[in-house]
Amino acid sequence: MKKKQAIINNLFKQYYRKNQNDGYTLIEILTVLAIFGILTAVAAPNLVRDNSATADIDAQNQVKTILQQVRGRAISNTSAVRLRPDPSQPDNKFLVEIAQSRGCTALTKLTEDTDTTTKILKVISTKGFSVNDKIKIGSDSDDNNITDTSDDTITLGDEIGTVQKEKSIIELKDNWSEDRRLQGEDVTLPLTKDKTSALATFTADLTDWTLCFNSRGVAYIFDENNNLQPSLELTITNVTNNEEETITINQGGAIE
Repeated sequence: MKKKQAIINNLFKQYYRKNQNDGYTLIEILTVLAIFGILTAVAAPNLVRDNSATADIDAQNQVKTILQQVRGRAISNTSAVRLRPDPSQPDNKFLVEIAQSRGCTALTKLTEDTDTTTKILKVISTKGFSVNDKIKIGSDSDDNNITDTSDDTITLGDEIGTVQKEKSIIELKDNWSEDRRLQGEDVTLPLTKDKTSALATFTADLTDWTLCFNSRGVAYIFDENNNLQPSLELTITNVTNNEEETITINQGGAIE
């Protein structure tokens, strides 16, 4: 009896080892795929809901990533790179621009209107501008050459020839252009599945702000009057449930 039992056990072990080395049958594969399909169909709606429910957190992480990318671009290209709300979608998209210059401070605004004969521009500041620089004044992109500067005036070699309004931006001519490496969905906060509505939006504690990283990766924060500010606070809001997350960027580049 014991001998028969031993033979049966031995045959069973051999059979078991043989089946361990066998591949899967077509029926087994189809069964697994069917189960996987059912589980995916059940889980998909939950994934969509989760994306909506966590849009503020997702957007917060995305903004931090964008800031890191912008700083990295400035360092790797040895050029200033700036970030500001995109005028086309100012509440959920950023505009990233890269400069030919290394610094961030060559930017100011008119403090009074000009007429066509104006040669001396009244400005907020002339920091970053030098004699012989070519500048763009508001909508006037002709060759406006600087011949002299003071703390709050820029003198042109010729009359401006156009009328520009107070608060028009003055910057180096052809200095800034959109960064083709950082645009579109890369700088847009989470959208609905059909890409027609925002899941998250952002606001700031400064009006018409600009965040600029120079070629060394040092951050400068400017308000609407081109004055340096110690920090910028972005509030990110989940459109679905009004949950909020905040990001604070400090002068220099530290992020909280």
